[in-house]
Amino acid sequence: MKAADVLGWTRTLSPIGWAAAAVEFVVVAGLVSCAVTAPGRHKAEARQAEVATTLASARTDSAQQAVEVVARAADRDARAEHLTQENHDEILNAPGADQQLDARLNRIGRSGLCKRAAYHSRPECLQLAGAVEPPDARPAR
Repeated sequence: MKAADVLGWTRTLSPIGWAAAAVEFVVVAGLVSCAVTAPGRHKAEARQAEVATTLASARTDSAQQAVEVVARAADRDARAEHLTQENHDEILNAPGADQQLDARLNRIGRSGLCKRAAYHSRPECLQLAGAVEPPDARPAR
């Protein structure tokens, strides 16, 4: 006697029976696969979430630092421009400011001022930029 006969199994299955057995096998294999891989997948998902959180935090910190750098640079530039304007006003209002200077000294002084952002677009500087510099009559040092 065979074990299958003792348990009451028969060896012949209809096509529907074979299909049902195949579906049952696939379902059981899928469940076993999920049970085996689920802990690793959950750990990987947790690591991915942690990495995403860390990256988001780093991006936020970088953005805040960039804003601070730009704000400090703008503040520094504004202070420099304010100081430049104050210096300009003090020079123009100083005693003797209305006296005529030597042409070369005047050109050198204006050339220095015109290199500053506060002055480079002024008409005097634009005119100076287009002018040809007179030759230096002094001997070289």
